[in-house]
Amino acid sequence: MKKGFKVLCTLSLAAVAGVLSLSVNADEIDAQKAYVENQAKQGAKADVKYEGLDAQKKALFAQLDQYVDRAHADKAAQEALFEQQRINNITADARNYASYLQARVSIVAENTRVKKEIFDNYTKLSASNPQFAALVPAALADYQKALMDQYNAQAIADSAKAFANGPLVAGCAKQALSWYSGPQDAGRFVMNSIGISTVY
Repeated sequence: MKKGFKVLCTLSLAAVAGVLSLSVNADEIDAQKAYVENQAKQGAKADVKYEGLDAQKKALFAQLDQYVDRAHADKAAQEALFEQQRINNITADARNYASYLQARVSIVAENTRVKKEIFDNYTKLSASNPQFAALVPAALADYQKALMDQYNAQAIADSAKAFANGPLVAGCAKQALSWYSGPQDAGRFVMNSIGISTVY
């Protein structure tokens, strides 16, 4: 009887221990489950945070691209403005030089007038004095040369004026940018480049 009771007690204790063991395992599983769920939540938060940072990064790069594009556009605009200013300087110098050539015509014309006056005087004086008659041929040659100089000066001045005020000057000035580096004689050089002689 006592032996049977002991066996029964032993079985009862084993059953209780088994139940307690199951309870402990369940608690561990619950704890592990809670940990996993917490990690998942943290991961989800991390994903959301990463997505936000990624969006900020993309927005920043887009803004930087805009700055770069604007910088390139500003540089191109400045280069175009500088080029146009240089073209304007050359065309202005061409017009100034054309005005100078036109003014030179008056100087050459005055020289022609003097040469003609000398020739006329020698011609009149030669009628009564043979010594002046010998001077007439040289005076005539000087007068004829002065006439040719005046003709050439007027032709050059007219060509320069037509060029400086016409449609070709801007294109020629732009082509001259490859060799023109200073303000001096730019208009004269541009005229020479298309065959207008500025020396007489």
